[in-house]
Amino acid sequence: MLTARSLDAAISSRATASSSSCGAVCASAGAPPFDAGASARATAGRDTLPWPPGPDSLLPERTPSGPALRTLAIGIASGAAALVLPSAVAQGSHPTGARFAVAGAVSLAGIFGYFAHKPGLPLPRNAVANRGRRAAWQVKADDVRRENAARRRQIRLTVRAGAPVVIDREGP
Repeated sequence: MLTARSLDAAISSRATASSSSCGAVCASAGAPPFDAGASARATAGRDTLPWPPGPDSLLPERTPSGPALRTLAIGIASGAAALVLPSAVAQGSHPTGARFAVAGAVSLAGIFGYFAHKPGLPLPRNAVANRGRRAAWQVKADDVRRENAARRRQIRLTVRAGAPVVIDREGP
């Protein structure tokens, strides 16, 4: 009879997709070596929780630069058009100082329009609202962090072995 004290065993295991494990034991205890197999199922308790989704509807905290850049681009393009179009339309005409004055005035209007829009200024009400949303998310994240820590402390590995089966036995 083989007992736990007299059994020298090497156990190899491979996990399957269903979290079961099939093990094979090669043992010898004064008798001829034999192979035995047994099925086992391992469970590891509850899994950890995923992080909560981030705050998805944050408000912009600064004024956008899009309208200011559009105003600047329109002013520069209009100034370039005032400079180039007369010579393209009326061939042989000579550029006059008035053309340069109009192009400069329209370009300056675009530059003043850019600064009038004041891009990048802080929006305090939006910043306060976003702070509240971030704080609410942080509370949820802290709750998940605490719950995951508790779940990790409670992990117990349970292995249930099936009935052993002799796979191969050599005679004396």
